[in-house]
Amino acid sequence: MSPMLWAKHQPDRFDIYSAGLVLMQLSIPKLRTEKALKTFRRALEANDFDLFAWKSYSRLAVNVPILEVEDDAGWKLAAAMLRQRVLVVRTMMPRGRFSCLLPQPICPFASMAVVHSGRGDKP
Repeated sequence: MSPMLWAKHQPDRFDIYSAGLVLMQLSIPKLRTEKALKTFRRALEANDFDLFAWKSYSRLAVNVPILEVEDDAGWKLAAAMLRQRVLVVRTMMPRGRFSCLLPQPICPFASMAVVHSGRGDKP
């Protein structure tokens, strides 16, 4: 892939979000249909990507033991993977320079999805 295309579209930013969706589908079998996944994504967006807000009212989130182990560690991981972030994305200027910065909500990349406790890292 061209470095210019990589810089413009940043496909690595979508990996963790996609993995979060797969984690949810593996944990909640009813999310495995296309219709259910679209409904889940819309509900997540409506709740500002707050998985715990979705969990509080969704019938699908009841009794998901795999996510509830270790004091809801699975839910916390999924929430970190699925939350929305606003990152600066460089776009092409007419002269071919990468100088126009536009904030744009996109999905996370690995270093922002995990908060390392004790080191002071922030997502």
